[in-house]
Amino acid sequence: MYINEAVKQALKQGKAITRTTEKVEFPLIFPTNTVGYCIMYSYNPYKRKGSQHDHFTKMWNPKADDLMANDWIVAEDVYYKKELE
Repeated sequence: MYINEAVKQALKQGKAITRTTEKVEFPLIFPTNTVGYCIMYSYNPYKRKGSQHDHFTKMWNPKADDLMANDWIVAEDVYYKKELE
């Protein structure tokens, strides 16, 4: 679906959105109407004690390709569980 459709559903469900056809793992985007705008969650699979952790970044800036893509989905619970492992 297009990003505007995914955002509408995500806001209703209190979930994030992501893209499905990226060659690398696309981060989770939490759309909001707050001063943080869209908050991006990046997962660090190489976490170790003392290494860089996952991180949240406010004010996500999409590329034009992101805005025009039709591969957006609402991230389901499987994404959250995977990210938290």
